[in-house]
Amino acid sequence: MKSTFLTGSIETDLPSTPSARPPWWLYANLCSLDAPVVAVVWLWAFSNAFDSPVAFPVYTVLFLAVWSIYIFDRLIDGLRQNDWQAATRRHIFARQHQRIFILLLTVMLPVAAVATLTFLPRDLIVAGSILAVLVWLYFTAFVRLFPRLKPLRAKEFACGLVFACGVALGVDAIRHGVFVHPTEALPPVLLFAAVCVLNCLLISAREQHSDRKNDPGAASVWWSNIKRDLLFLAAALVFISGGFCVFNGLSPIHTAIFISSLLLAILHLCQQRMTASLARVLADAALLSPLLWLI
Repeated sequence: MKSTFLTGSIETDLPSTPSARPPWWLYANLCSLDAPVVAVVWLWAFSNAFDSPVAFPVYTVLFLAVWSIYIFDRLIDGLRQNDWQAATRRHIFARQHQRIFILLLTVMLPVAAVATLTFLPRDLIVAGSILAVLVWLYFTAFVRLFPRLKPLRAKEFACGLVFACGVALGVDAIRHGVFVHPTEALPPVLLFAAVCVLNCLLISAREQHSDRKNDPGAASVWWSNIKRDLLFLAAALVFISGGFCVFNGLSPIHTAIFISSLLLAILHLCQQRMTASLARVLADAALLSPLLWLI
């Protein structure tokens, strides 16, 4: 398929645009805003859990960085689609509005860079730079940044781990505590990473038809029994996170991880009865459990 990336034109084999506008609850997902919102919510949650205040510029840089990464991911996915008839709604939306997404990237990246160099502490900049290299390696290995390279498996596992590390790095107590008190700093971060991995795997399982056409590295392509096995993985994560929750006296951070795990497990049991778009939105909404402490 001839590429028109960066030209702003739409491929003739794109599905026709639906006559009805997307429902209001879908726009955050279509615009890739769900991931940065989840990121800042959990940064706030980790900050409170470790009694380590986070300055506003850190929230801003994290939001812009995650949003930029997800927009870039959508644009690359749009370039690599093999069958637009099987493409997900968010990828079609990104391709149809690629000029706007590219403009957003053009604005956000310099703003994030200036904010990083101006307001962030040196050790956070160093840690963020290392993470940026890992993100680049993720795109190279799993997202087919270079078309001649065959994508590796386990994309969802890498995505969840990198996302969780990126969020946790913003908290001074975690960034320093990993080396000083690893038994205190690492467990909640790793549990959150497991929740993020489960989120990605559930979405891949629900979008199996599209992934088999357009994403050869997705878990639903190489994992033949993913839907069945996810029941056991989700149950295991609920059990483990529940144990940590009780052991730590129902602390807010562990309780939030347990609630998110439980919601994702319930969603996996029900998501075949709903549209793929609704399932994806609910999978991301399940990660907003720390907001319960604001009610």
